[in-house]
Amino acid sequence: MPEFLRWLGSRELLVGGAALGLVVGLGWVCEARVCEAFLGGPASVAARDAALVDYAAVRCEAGRCESLELVSHMGCRAKVRVLELRFDAYGDKIGLFRADEGLEFSPMLDRWRLRETLEVKQILGLPGY
Repeated sequence: MPEFLRWLGSRELLVGGAALGLVVGLGWVCEARVCEAFLGGPASVAARDAALVDYAAVRCEAGRCESLELVSHMGCRAKVRVLELRFDAYGDKIGLFRADEGLEFSPMLDRWRLRETLEVKQILGLPGY
């Protein structure tokens, strides 16, 4: 057994787990407070909106997006509607799809992430697709 693991007992593991839980809990509380501040603070809203533009650029970087529009937002949550071409595993075009996605902003990471896909519909009857 390595020398640095000799002192590692159940008490030390418990204290380490409690410290890790405290750090995660404080991080969650700080994010919640920052999100509440977005409802009234114009300075941090600019950073949030810039991160949404970055998310849109990354989401559509493959060139398959026809459009990406912001449907609604409040605090650290937003709903976007994406029109995109989808292909199967062999490269054949399946069609044009409209997906509504729910996003969540993380102030600590300064980026948006996909929280859930709300709705996906295939748009039928369009010429050329």
